Amino acid sequence: MAAGQPVIALPAPRRPRASVIIAAGARGPLLERCLERLADVASGTVPFETIVFLDGAGEEQAERLRARVTGALIEASRVELGLAGALNRARARARGEFLVSLHDDAEVEPGWLEALVAAADAEPQVGAVGSLVLHMDGRVQAAGMELMPEGVTRPAWGRSVRDLDRVHLVDQCGSSSLLIRASTWDEVGGADERLYPLYYVDVDLCVAILARGQRVLLEPRSVIRHHQGASTDRAFARFVNRRNREIFRAKWGDLIRTHTPGSGAIEVPAGRDLPRQECEPDPDLQERTQLERALDTTRAYAASLRGRLARREARLARLRRVDVRLDALTRGGWRRLRHAIRPGD
Repeated sequence: MAAGQPVIALPAPRRPRASVIIAAGARGPLLERCLERLADVASGTVPFETIVFLDGAGEEQAERLRARVTGALIEASRVELGLAGALNRARARARGEFLVSLHDDAEVEPGWLEALVAAADAEPQVGAVGSLVLHMDGRVQAAGMELMPEGVTRPAWGRSVRDLDRVHLVDQCGSSSLLIRASTWDEVGGADERLYPLYYVDVDLCVAILARGQRVLLEPRSVIRHHQGASTDRAFARFVNRRNREIFRAKWGDLIRTHTPGSGAIEVPAGRDLPRQECEPDPDLQERTQLERALDTTRAYAASLRGRLARREARLARLRRVDVRLDALTRGGWRRLRHAIRPGD
């Protein structure tokens, strides 16, 4: 710990009701700010423990964070497990009745956890409760989602933020702040590690919950602010989002084809077996499997980039042929015009 840095003191109750799970990369200041805000609200009425899982950051990073933070359980993996893998690993250490996924680039507001737990306590059939997610400047980033039959999601609140003063039934809430009952998590079978490294993990979990007859709620009185996409390459994010959407559709497509967006229910025909969640409980086997998924994802992304480059080269070649043809038709006039517009050409 650098000289002069204050210790971040998190609670360590003997019997936590909630286990706050932060699946983190090596985010540095953003993660520490997340933990500072968590420490600020620790005097609330819900006793909670904090589990920080440094995904692929290594033991050295974990030791540095332990020197700065007290009260939290801090663990690390040798390889990047992805969001699902990190959540599953952390769940094995969680003791709370409720598991609360919190992104490492989120900042919680006072009463955040109390509102989530109160919503879950009020309705036993609720399997998951999500927060109202704001941008750092206070604009609404997410307030629950509706699932479309083709497997994409859209904001449950449309273009308006009216009625965000009460609990809403939704199809899905994001993992940036999502409470799931521990019993529900175990019944579902955890997070599906095929959805590597992230995206659609929360959609998949919420659909698995709905398919078991439980409900997913948005509790807008639980508020976080979120540095959305703070360390994600946009091109890679789009690629992974599309790829995982196809995995999700292959898994759930038959069951969501007739789904009514926003209904908060998935109709499962009698006798129909539900798709299983794929996760590896053995840490060594999990790391090996996720390494293989990382290699497969990297190769697929490289192939997509090569395809994009080939298409751009083909378009450029066609434009060059048009350029030559125009110059011939205008007896050099087209080239002179281009030089006049772009003298450096």
